[in-house]
Amino acid sequence: ETQISCITEHPGFQSICLDFWVLETANYAYRQQQGTEITPETSKLNVFCFICFCWEYLGKHFRVAVPSCAVNNIRNFFPADFGSPYTGLKPPNL
Repeated sequence: ETQISCITEHPGFQSICLDFWVLETANYAYRQQQGTEITPETSKLNVFCFICFCWEYLGKHFRVAVPSCAVNNIRNFFPADFGSPYTGLKPPNL
């Protein structure tokens, strides 16, 4: 088994977090769970897929810090969303 030093080197990262059609399909699942849709071109959907890839579904009030290497990789791959402010980890609305 190959050792990887970064999650972005994992063979599944590109296909799960950067493939447009996988993101489009994930948007359907997101819409069912959250009741709202995310535009597939935004990095929020990529981060949602990354979280599902690493931790499965966390639930409404659970948050995790996404590694900066993954965020940077996603934002570099989809630069159209780069102009929006990056807010980082937000506490859940209680």
